[in-house]
Amino acid sequence: CELCAKRFKRGKDVRRHVLQVHEGGGERHQCPQCGKGLSSRTALRLHERTHTGHKPYACPECQAKFSQPSALKTHMR
Repeated sequence: CELCAKRFKRGKDVRRHVLQVHEGGGERHQCPQCGKGLSSRTALRLHERTHTGHKPYACPECQAKFSQPSALKTHMR
């Protein structure tokens, strides 16, 4: 994604992401702390970790912790 640098394998996934996250196409769930609109309850739960600092995904090599599995996957590459 050129807007937030999130990476996708397929072009259709990038397009869906842009529509849902950046163009307001599916912002049905609003964060009570900052007002950000998100497309799903799952996305809202993941976003809320930015406020709580909860990082449940740990690297098995160095124990670095991450709030989202995609961040751990990127770290492990």
